[in-house]
Amino acid sequence: MKNKKRIVIISILIITIMFCTDFLCTKLEKKPIFCIKAGSYRDGGSTQYIGLGYQVIVFNKIVSYGEDMFTAKYYYIGPISSLNYAWKKVENKAIQKHIDNM
Repeated sequence: MKNKKRIVIISILIITIMFCTDFLCTKLEKKPIFCIKAGSYRDGGSTQYIGLGYQVIVFNKIVSYGEDMFTAKYYYIGPISSLNYAWKKVENKAIQKHIDNM
C-alpha cells in the first residue's frame, strides 16, 4: 500500500514539474520542453503543442481591427479544450493591446 501511494505522489510531482517548466517557458516566450507538436496553422505561423493534460499554443496571427492590420504573437497554456476558445481569447487580447497602443 505504501508503494502505491509513493508511486502516485511521485507521478503527480513529476507531472507538476513538467507543467511548471512548460509554463515558465511560455512566460519567457520559448518553446515548451515537455510537449509534442500537434499541428501548425497557416494564419501567420501558429503552432499547437500537447502535454500531459494541457496544451500550449503559440499564436502568431495576423489580426484585423477596423482598417488596421497587425501581427499578434501570444502564448496560451491551459487545459486541452476547444481550440476556438483559445483563439478567441488571444484575438481579444491582441485587439485590446492594439487599442491601448493607439
